[in-house]
Amino acid sequence: AKTAAVARVRDSFIEATRAAAGSRQAALDAQHATLTGAQLLLAEPGVNGLQAGLDGFYASWHELSLNPGNAAAGSVVIQKGVAVTDQLHAVGNGISAQWSTTYDRLTQVVDQANQAAGDLASLNAKIAEGVVADRPVNELLDRRDTLVRTLADLVGGYAVPAQDGQASVAINGI
Repeated sequence: AKTAAVARVRDSFIEATRAAAGSRQAALDAQHATLTGAQLLLAEPGVNGLQAGLDGFYASWHELSLNPGNAAAGSVVIQKGVAVTDQLHAVGNGISAQWSTTYDRLTQVVDQANQAAGDLASLNAKIAEGVVADRPVNELLDRRDTLVRTLADLVGGYAVPAQDGQASVAINGI
């Protein structure tokens, strides 16, 4: 017995659902990491958070207003003001560092997405050649689906298949 052909079996609905879920998960993971970093910088809620520092600063002003001639109360206002300023500087520097890290990660994602898109374009050309020449393209289609999943995970794209086996990837409907 000789094998005449190999049929490719896949469920496009499951594939599309998996791609959509993967892209949504990637977006949520990125948001979670960024928001967690901001929450840690602000240390809120907490006794060492920005709000606690501001509360202490305002309380020192209240004490000074009750004893306007008291040099110690004035000194506490200055100390609390310096502490809040230092805390704001630390938060600002932390946000700046977080921005740089997030930007670097985004640059890597864009580079990976561009590489995958270029690879997909090349693979689409090979698939079209194979379909026109009536050669089996199952392996190429599998590689195409892997690239589409990669793009879905990176940027939330989804495949728009064509009759000739090629696939375009739409991102946010474009």
